[in-house]
Amino acid sequence: MEEINYGILMRKAKQDGDINQQEKLCREILARSEATCRDFAIIIVNGVGKQKSEAWERFKAGNINRWWDLYFIISRRQGKLEDTACELLFESPATAWHFCHIIVCADKKWHKRAWREATLRGMDIYDLFYLVGFADFKIASLAWREILSMELDFIDLRQAFCFADSSQLKREIAEYLLKHYAKDWVTLGYISSYHPDETARDEAKSRQDKLRISKN
Repeated sequence: MEEINYGILMRKAKQDGDINQQEKLCREILARSEATCRDFAIIIVNGVGKQKSEAWERFKAGNINRWWDLYFIISRRQGKLEDTACELLFESPATAWHFCHIIVCADKKWHKRAWREATLRGMDIYDLFYLVGFADFKIASLAWREILSMELDFIDLRQAFCFADSSQLKREIAEYLLKHYAKDWVTLGYISSYHPDETARDEAKSRQDKLRISKN
């Protein structure tokens, strides 16, 4: 027998505004003896009324990958439940990666605390690239400085330039790259293609042309 995908069904019922279907699906999930934290999280995000409260109580009593399911709730912006989910996540064995997701997805009031927690739990270069690309400017700048402190080679620093979403941060990273790697062909190519300012793009292209002429 094919397993029912309650996540898809609940999301559709919510989008359609079909409260009767939402309530029916909630009852079915809550009645399942094998229901998991993820099932309860689906109700919390897409359910209605008292069934959301019951699902939340049963969610808190569970422990199957709860930190990942907490992120699922947080990323769907569930108001007071989002706040409680954030608090529970800080008490869980979640990884730095999950706290990076809080920084990107949760309300801004959680960002500073989540940054501290992600730092304590050991962010790797990929976590930092993610923040450079998707966090707000303040946190993205912190991530860039953390990348610099790791004393990586310029290939990784170029990747940070490409990931950066903020024009202001892109300018900052480009300035660093031009200061330290002004004669690297590929670095100049990235800047000539992706710098937010036309003048800077033209200058990088000009430097590339001069490098090509000097090599010939």
